[in-house]
Amino acid sequence: MNPTPIKNIFLPVITILLTFFISSCSKEVSFRIEIGDKETLHEEERKSIPGPRTCFWTRGPASKDPYINIAYPDASVYYWNAAFTVPEGAQLHLEGEFPHSRYMSLISYDGRGTPIESLADYLIVPEENSVNPFVEGANRTIKKRTYTIEIVNLLPEIRRKEGTRVNDCLFDEQVPVNKNGEYLIAVSREEDRPRNAYPECGVGWLPMADDGDGAIDEDVTVIQIRNMLASPDFEHAIQNVNEIGKEKEVMGPYLPVSFYTTTGAFEIIFPCLN
Repeated sequence: MNPTPIKNIFLPVITILLTFFISSCSKEVSFRIEIGDKETLHEEERKSIPGPRTCFWTRGPASKDPYINIAYPDASVYYWNAAFTVPEGAQLHLEGEFPHSRYMSLISYDGRGTPIESLADYLIVPEENSVNPFVEGANRTIKKRTYTIEIVNLLPEIRRKEGTRVNDCLFDEQVPVNKNGEYLIAVSREEDRPRNAYPECGVGWLPMADDGDGAIDEDVTVIQIRNMLASPDFEHAIQNVNEIGKEKEVMGPYLPVSFYTTTGAFEIIFPCLN
């Protein structure tokens, strides 16, 4: 056994496959509170939260609708959570198989929701005679793909991340690019979508939420671009920006440029030539 240590109090699992879950429990645990007239209550049909859960991974999955849509989840990612304590002198290990997915990671939080530590897929040490399929050059379809992770109760300093719900996303392979490697993405409500905002016209598209932030401003939209696991040799990576105002200097042509326009103007400026 080669356990990979990770510091943890509160732990979510991230993966892009809905079928990936930790089968650490043999039976399901359910909980229901009944309030009001019992006859009416039993007649009423209830919608359950979709997705697999176990008696350890009880919270989630979080993702875009119809899943639990909170904390800016990637729309192509599913997040599961487990809350637990480790008694003095006890040990906690996670045993599982690497999923057949694009990416996975483990992130630990303390009881207040502050991130503690993270463990990306390629950093996890596989069991003896197994292979980590996320390591460069590995066979991603290998059958022997088990791992063991040791949970260590330590508290390093780390900045808290905050956020709210997500509407949709485009991952890299979904973004159309031209021969120069450049991309163009339009963001609008469904009814304002330009008629040329389709991949066959070389344009990506993301929808705005009809109710904005869902609380105060119906026109607000937050755009996030996530650059994950940048190569250490890529000097223009956003991870190399260590001071506000130096984004253009560091990222150069890789820093996205945004502008406002009308639907009609967009269709004129970027004609569909296909």
